Amino acid sequence: MTSTADKRFEWGIALVLLGFVVGWATVMSLQLTTDATDVPRYWMYGEAMRHGHVPYRDFEVEYPPGALVAFGLPALLGTSYRAYRIAFEVLMGGFGAGLIVATAVAQARLSQQAIRASVFVGVATIALGPITLGHFDLMPAFFVSAGVAALLWKRPGLSGALIGVAIATKIYAVVLVPLAVAWLWRKHGRRQALQWSAATIVVIGVCFLPFLIEAPSAVYSSIKGQAFRPLQLESSAAAALLAAHQLISTPVGIVFSHSSAGLGGTSASLAATATVIAELTVLALIWITFVRRREVRNRDLVESSVAAVLAFVTLGKVFSPQFLLWLIPLVALLGGTLAVAGPAIVGVAIVLTRLYFPGRWRGVIRQESTATWLLVTRDLVLLALLAWLVASIVRKPTATSSNPPQRRPANWRSRRRRLRATPHDA
Repeated sequence: MTSTADKRFEWGIALVLLGFVVGWATVMSLQLTTDATDVPRYWMYGEAMRHGHVPYRDFEVEYPPGALVAFGLPALLGTSYRAYRIAFEVLMGGFGAGLIVATAVAQARLSQQAIRASVFVGVATIALGPITLGHFDLMPAFFVSAGVAALLWKRPGLSGALIGVAIATKIYAVVLVPLAVAWLWRKHGRRQALQWSAATIVVIGVCFLPFLIEAPSAVYSSIKGQAFRPLQLESSAAAALLAAHQLISTPVGIVFSHSSAGLGGTSASLAATATVIAELTVLALIWITFVRRREVRNRDLVESSVAAVLAFVTLGKVFSPQFLLWLIPLVALLGGTLAVAGPAIVGVAIVLTRLYFPGRWRGVIRQESTATWLLVTRDLVLLALLAWLVASIVRKPTATSSNPPQRRPANWRSRRRRLRATPHDA
């Protein structure tokens, strides 16, 4: 029999979904600017596939194979560009709705704040406006969120498959692999960790193998091209160089590649190398600290996952505006003080992004003061959140910590209160 709390939860999520659909339809009715959308490129990919051309072998694709679903499916529903755009946006709206549900399911395992988290996801997703509609990043964000939810609800096989699809769609999800394996191994044993790993590997293999057989060099070139591309203009390292240009007039050179603007020259090359080293260092610190944790709770998994994805985004060589969609559903799961601070900081980053993109994007390229400082501030607030998360992770006791904290025996009343506060977070 369904309880009153369950009915309230279901009605709450239904209302959030209704509000999201109305907001999504409203944003769809707006005209996208050419600076804010990659849909024309997706349309070319979709048309090529509809006419029987094989991706990678017959035409270049700069994305992993999982993304081909987002490009090809709308092409089956509409042949003109306008019909394709509508079909693509409806498809992304479906992933957005799924993202809200996945967030609610995950948060229901963590606390009683599922509705609030879902509202934040819906509002933040729509707030990015044409950035959301013009890219396919809601698709990997959904699979990551659903994978985390399945992990929290002890469905390792399903979780591994979902994360595998996410990795095959956008590589960023790979940063969650060490955390998921370590968490399962510690909490549920080696068997479930291996089950999760096997499901992930199989799904990635299914997505990549046909194209590796058909055009191995083209697939490799696609991955290599992304790894060795120039420092993208919105990355934190590039923002530092742009800030230095504003303050002390250091020279910067703009280059265009990979359908984006970046920085060229010696300083940009050195900054790119430095940011990759910093990214790998911070990721290693997050992974190693998590593995060495004395006790791993559900909240610890979420906190480390947010930190890992945030490190990938803010310390990588590329930080496109749509990458904020990767962060939105994850920060919605944070607990404690970060339950408010995390979404608030990401919300500020969304506002700052919308203030310079797409309206002032040409101003960023021309290194104009206002546009540049909006970009720099966006990156700084997210770097501050990353520093907060890493400090929180490092402060927690590890298995080798000396002087473990002493706990006083709790009577049944205090234990009952604690279980009510965190009913699922053992």
